[in-house]
Amino acid sequence: MPSNAEDSSDQENVENKIQIEEDSTYPLDNNITYRERMNKITKRSFNYIIIKEGVYPNGIVLNKKNILETSNESNKFQKKTYKIPHGYVVKTTWGRAAKKRTVCCEIDYINAIPQFRIKYGSNFQHVISSTKSATDAAIKYERSLKPGTKAKISGPILFGLQLDSVRKARESRKRGNLIKPAINCTPSTLEKRAKKLATKIQSNIKNDVKGVYHQSDQVILNNIEFSVNKKDCFQVNYGPENEINKTHKLRSVVKAVDQGQISRESYRELAAVEANLPRENSVSNERIAITDNMNQLIKISLVDMNGRDKLEEALGSDESEFRNPEITQEAIDIMGIGIYRSIKDILNYIIPYLKEKKVLRLSDTTIHLRISGDGRNVGRKIKHVMLTFMILNHKERHHHADYHYTTVLYPGTENYNTLEFILNPFLNELRSLKENGLEAAGILWNFELYFSSDWKFLAICLGLNGPTSNFFCPWCSCSKHQHGDLSKDWRIEKNMEQIATRYEDVNGHIHPPLIDMIAINHIIFDELHVFLRITDRLWELVLAEIKERDLFNNLTREVIMKEMQQLKVSFCFWENKESHNWEYTSLMGDDKEKVLRFFNLKLLFRPSRAQLIRNLWDQFYQIYCAIRDNTTDPGQLKIQAIDWLSLFLTPSQGDPNDPRTFIQGLYLPSHVTPYIHALVYHGWELLEKHKRWGLKAFSCSAVEKKNHNQVSTFFRKTLKNGGNPLKRKSAIQEIIEYENRTLYFTYNPLPESKKIKKLRIK
Repeated sequence: MPSNAEDSSDQENVENKIQIEEDSTYPLDNNITYRERMNKITKRSFNYIIIKEGVYPNGIVLNKKNILETSNESNKFQKKTYKIPHGYVVKTTWGRAAKKRTVCCEIDYINAIPQFRIKYGSNFQHVISSTKSATDAAIKYERSLKPGTKAKISGPILFGLQLDSVRKARESRKRGNLIKPAINCTPSTLEKRAKKLATKIQSNIKNDVKGVYHQSDQVILNNIEFSVNKKDCFQVNYGPENEINKTHKLRSVVKAVDQGQISRESYRELAAVEANLPRENSVSNERIAITDNMNQLIKISLVDMNGRDKLEEALGSDESEFRNPEITQEAIDIMGIGIYRSIKDILNYIIPYLKEKKVLRLSDTTIHLRISGDGRNVGRKIKHVMLTFMILNHKERHHHADYHYTTVLYPGTENYNTLEFILNPFLNELRSLKENGLEAAGILWNFELYFSSDWKFLAICLGLNGPTSNFFCPWCSCSKHQHGDLSKDWRIEKNMEQIATRYEDVNGHIHPPLIDMIAINHIIFDELHVFLRITDRLWELVLAEIKERDLFNNLTREVIMKEMQQLKVSFCFWENKESHNWEYTSLMGDDKEKVLRFFNLKLLFRPSRAQLIRNLWDQFYQIYCAIRDNTTDPGQLKIQAIDWLSLFLTPSQGDPNDPRTFIQGLYLPSHVTPYIHALVYHGWELLEKHKRWGLKAFSCSAVEKKNHNQVSTFFRKTLKNGGNPLKRKSAIQEIIEYENRTLYFTYNPLPESKKIKKLRIK
């Protein structure tokens, strides 16, 4: 058992031991306080400000210093070594009051030898240096202040080499001197570093998800994205690339580029700012692959129409109307070259999908095929003509442009001889489909054929005179001189077989019909054009009445434009400089409907007259809505239409020279248009015949939309086929190849992309 004397000796040794305190939160704070204490009394203290932490280089030099330590047994000197850093700068302060000193200590390696520097003075203008040790530099510093002095200060402490917090921070980055700054690295080195960092992050995430997600949750790190020096940006993906997902993504981008009509240059700019987008060359290659594959399944035939010189003659010397010389040359190059796609190829491609989706059913193997055609102005003197078909069985897609498939497209105008020539293979296929059907998806399908277009295209395909001729109607023998005879009950009376065999015996027909395989009662007027053209006529008649009364002046025009503005319709009048006639804005369909329904006619006419015209307009709109409604009673529609025509032809009563007895009527029989005749006398009959589909199913609005899409494609300034001018195709061929790709995307739906929730941690 130890004696009391031994206990007292042990206690004294403990109390006399030097206690070192390092008050530091480095590297969060670069201010550090170092103290040496004995018996709770501070013997000395130093304050440090770390200016540059420095690094430990290869071939580290160790500094040795005698340190007095007090153990339980005795006091003795022990050797302790410190690593000497490179690129190290520290500001050291010690002493109190008048004896307070501050120096700046620096260490750098030159030719693998550490250089110790102590800067002192009010502006650190004096420098002491040594290549031996920190202690040697500290001794020289003391002697520079007081020559001959034997006073010493610890070099390692003056330089702060004993600071554990700095040492630990430096050792955690001990490889810093071996790694080149990113700015000095090659791209391959930077890629290796990015992969190494990504690998470390991936290995740590398994532990990181614990406590955040349930153990049954499968958390997968797909990729990481980071930047170096705000310049070099990296996205590292984990695991092998999924080729199926890659292909789906490329095809989705091709579809978006096609539908959005995004040029190569624009896409490159998008891909440059969005790293997740595939590169443009990959997208271009995928587009070419889809196009080539579809062109094998649905072949595109070029038709030589021998018309190269026709456009040049049409252009004459007035090429200034073509503001883009590239488009002018394009038009010249493709003149006389038409495009044809086999309707059977298209049907063979889409029927299996329609059968799978139950659009076509085994219980009803009849496919109802609707043909449409239209011409359009691409430029002021460039015209295209196209022919399309759609499947009426696909009820949900009647008004979707992508489900109206272009079979014929050519540059030129709508005329009988050209259509007869270029439509020949198409018409032969229609006859074959009607007579023999088509075997597809293991089933023999029968076909019912229908036709719908605007009046001009319909008249050409029937070999009929124009709409202003005496015998104008495709369905009956009414002449324009019989418009005012309300006692006539005009019905669909023509017979396609009679027209096909002896067209010259049928009033109004000047050529054999091109569509002789389609029955007359399967030819349906386009309800959209019925609305547009009759609305045009009603508006023209209002303006004509104003002009007849000599009231078409600036005041009246201003009143009309203000009312249009009130209806939010863009409309204005202007005077033709050559003819001095007043012209006005041609309105679009939606704007025409606004005018028809809501224009305040009382601004232009006396109340009774305005109300009469308003009744006419309102009743026409009611009839238009009725023919678009499958539930409309055809018999009631017939009565409603005849009543409306009677109102339209309301005659004037009394003596025009006697205002007291004269009651002005509405319009004359000569004001009746072919569309008015067709609506009144054949609308109800066609609705009755085709109630299964409704007349709205034969609207050409989707064809008009397809027209717009193709015109937009024509004017696209894109570099096709990788930008190689030797491989560039005509715009008209690009349009049909675009149609082939649209078919591919329509009947090969892509899987939905994963929805990623983007979050930000501030």
